[in-house]
This record gives sequence, structure tokens and C-alpha cells, in this order.
Amino acid sequence: MAQVIYTFRVGPRLFELAANAMRSHSIAVERFEPISATTMKGLEYFMATPDVGELLARAREFDESGDIRVTLRVQHSQKELFQAARIRAGGDDGKPAATQFTMTVGLLSIFPHLTSKTDGTCSLKEG
Repeated sequence: MAQVIYTFRVGPRLFELAANAMRSHSIAVERFEPISATTMKGLEYFMATPDVGELLARAREFDESGDIRVTLRVQHSQKELFQAARIRAGGDDGKPAATQFTMTVGLLSIFPHLTSKTDGTCSLKEG
């Protein structure tokens, strides 16, 4: 299957977000899901969310580079969704968001009530 592969180096907060999102999504679908499948499911939720301003602001808190390597695979069949999400995450100027930021948005969208703490950790906020 044709795919595009992106590799990033992320910081500990984004890594923790990814691990928690993969765990939550895997439990929800009752099978182990990789970061790519989790991100794409989150982007489906993101595209269906009416007001994304707060979500994008929270995503900026988590979107950091670091030393932890992460690989994102976007299947050719999901390219249209991914590009639409990049444009929406880019804001009002119409420019697509960076790929790593789009991944962050997708991961964060798995948790509608996720907050970041001042000590750099993540927690689920009761909805």
C-alpha cells in the first residue's frame, strides 16, 4: 500500500501525549494501534469538531522538538483527510500547518479533555 513516511524528533511531553493517545485508542478499538492510526482517527475527530480554537492552542503547548524519534505513516487512501486537517490546523491564513503540528493535533483530538500541567506532564480533565 502506498504511503508517505514522516520522521520527527519530539520532546517528552509530545511523546507522553502520543503514548497515552495510542493506549486510549487501542483500548477503545480493542486492538493495538500505532501512532499513525491513532493520529488519523484523531484527525477524523478534529475535522468533525465545530470550534477548534482551544484545541489548536492546547496543541501548541505539546508540539515540541526533542530527542525522541517518532515515525508517522500516512496511507495514500488517507492523504485527502491529512491535507484537509493540515489546512484547518494552519488557521485562518489558509497555509497548511507543519506536519508535526498536524500529528500533535490528531493525537490531542483523541482526548477532548486533555490538559497540560506546569510540570510538563499530561492529565485527563474530567468532562
